Amino acid sequence: MLTCYNRSCGKEFDPSKNEDDSCTFHPGVPVFHDTIKKWSCCKKSSVDFTVFLDIPGCSKGKHNPTPPKKEEVPKPVEKGTQPIGRLPKPKDPPPRPSEDEATTKLKMVVLDNLKEKLNNLMEDLKIIDQPGETSDITVGTPCQNASCKQSYEGEDSNQQVCVYHSGQAVFHEGLKYWSCCERKTTDFSSFLDQSGCERGKHVWKKKLATKTNPCRYDWHQTGTMVTMTIYAKMMIPDESFVEVNQVICNIFIKYDGGQKSFSKKIVLGGVINPKQSEIRITCNKVEINLRKADSSAWSALEY
Repeated sequence: MLTCYNRSCGKEFDPSKNEDDSCTFHPGVPVFHDTIKKWSCCKKSSVDFTVFLDIPGCSKGKHNPTPPKKEEVPKPVEKGTQPIGRLPKPKDPPPRPSEDEATTKLKMVVLDNLKEKLNNLMEDLKIIDQPGETSDITVGTPCQNASCKQSYEGEDSNQQVCVYHSGQAVFHEGLKYWSCCERKTTDFSSFLDQSGCERGKHVWKKKLATKTNPCRYDWHQTGTMVTMTIYAKMMIPDESFVEVNQVICNIFIKYDGGQKSFSKKIVLGGVINPKQSEIRITCNKVEINLRKADSSAWSALEY
């Protein structure tokens, strides 16, 4: 005797007497939905599972002696083994470009109101760019070069040769001398009377000194862009620049009308496309927009 594996049958039968109407069974599949149990072939249903199992079949046919195939469950992969059909190992990322590549200056986009405010600021500061400019110098103004004893007496004074010390005064263990020529003496009067060792033009007014200052800055990123914001007011575009290659960003900015400067070299935390990067300048800040070479996220601004 064999066992029938048709749904809802499960009876034993003699294979020599297995006729076309020997088995009553359900050819469909059981369906369970919201506590209702039914067969897909006849839609007979019940909320009680025992009643559902006792629902008689809706079709007739021969008994089925073949058990259903079990679904194959993939075996767990042991640690350190390579399962069949695994995707190939991803390729290593491309090598990082060299920091020694040639740099290019980024394009600057300057707002018109910055240009107007800079012009007004430069007029207020009255910066003299060349020492020979004497339109507002009064007679008797002494030359600003170290050890020069000459004073301004008119335009003819600009034609005189200035003899001066280009170095700094040094006082060390009783000795007094100039760093440019190092003629040492212990007497202060003799030190003051030393003639200069350089020749050049008189300087009647000193230029305003440019101070190097640390600037506050921060950065943020999107999927395609890294933006570095430098909070420097009144930047002078003609005397500033940002040079980049794919992994280096060199910054030099003159701001506050040229009285202060900020410089920084950054080894970038990712790779950029210099041709699609630019600088945007407003009155209060400088935005350096660096286009990413790919869409990967940077963990930090600096490498």
